[in-house]
Amino acid sequence: MDSVSGRLVAAAGLLMVIWGGVYWLYDPANNKAVVLAEPLIETQPKIGIRPDPVPAARPVIEPTPVEPPDASPQVPSRPPPTPRPRIIEPVFESYTVKPGDTFEKIARARYGSSAMARAVKAANPLKDPRRLKAGDVIRLPVDPENIQGRPAPDAPAPSAGGVSEYVVSPGDSLSKISAAVYGTSKHWQIIFEANRGQLETPERLRAGMRLRIPPKPAD
Repeated sequence: MDSVSGRLVAAAGLLMVIWGGVYWLYDPANNKAVVLAEPLIETQPKIGIRPDPVPAARPVIEPTPVEPPDASPQVPSRPPPTPRPRIIEPVFESYTVKPGDTFEKIARARYGSSAMARAVKAANPLKDPRRLKAGDVIRLPVDPENIQGRPAPDAPAPSAGGVSEYVVSPGDSLSKISAAVYGTSKHWQIIFEANRGQLETPERLRAGMRLRIPPKPAD
């Protein structure tokens, strides 16, 4: 009997101990159990598992300022027009044929050389030299070298005393030079007399010569 009572007392004491422990461990206000210790947080990566790479920060790219286009329209440049060469128009004079005249005789009297008969013939293509008779009116070119028009040479540069200088070009003649500088071929003798020092005869004219050109005489 005593042993039974002792067991009951011991069981009651054990219950009291358990109840006291539960009372202290259980928080009735929050209705939850108090955690005695914080769980261990694993901070070190596990062996064999690579941690996720941290993305690198992207560089900030500053926008390049763009200049506004020019509002004015761009007009394409055009090359300057090529100047057309100045043309000396042929000039003709009327001539009445005299008895005994031929193209050669007229050319000798008019131009100083019978070889210029070719210019008289070119200026009168419809006139047959064999049928030339007194009273006929023919044309005589002022410049026998200019029957159909030719480019004008550069104007001679004036020098002291009103005298100009002319550089002879290939194919020039005194009458041709006279027509270029005076507007008429009839003053070729003036050019010839002004250049007697280098011209013995008009036929001695050569390209590259520098001729003195006196002022134009009054007509």
